Amino acid sequence: NPDWTVGVLMAKTRSGRYVVVDVVRFRARIGEVTNRIIQTAKEDPVGTILILPRDPAQAGLAAAQAMAKDLLAEGISSRFRPSNKSKIIRFNPFASAAENNLIDYVEGEWNKDYFLKLEGFDGEKKNKDD
Repeated sequence: NPDWTVGVLMAKTRSGRYVVVDVVRFRARIGEVTNRIIQTAKEDPVGTILILPRDPAQAGLAAAQAMAKDLLAEGISSRFRPSNKSKIIRFNPFASAAENNLIDYVEGEWNKDYFLKLEGFDGEKKNKDD
C-alpha cells in the first residue's frame, strides 16, 4: 500500500502569473515510481526541469543521485531540493499566490481530484488513502 506520488506541471507567464498545466497522481513502489516519472517527464514540454524533493539524510542524497542518474540517462534535467521543512511551510508560497489570485489552471480530468486535495490540505498526515 505505497504512498501517493504526485507531479504538478506548472508554468510562469511573462506577467508573473502561474499556471497549473497538468497533475499526475499515482501509487507505486520505488522502481515503478522512477519509471512513471521518466514516462511523464518525456511528455512534458521541451525545456521542462523536474524539481524533486530529497530527504536531507545521507540515504536521501544517495537515492537522489541514483534517480538523477536514471533521469539523465533518459535526457531529463532534474534538480533535487532538500525537504526538511514541513509540508505546510513548503505549501505557504503556493497558498499565498492562490489567495492573491496569481494562479490559473488548465481544464483537465485531474481538476476535480486536485482541487479536493488542495481544499482539504491542512498539513496533517491523515491516512495512506489521502
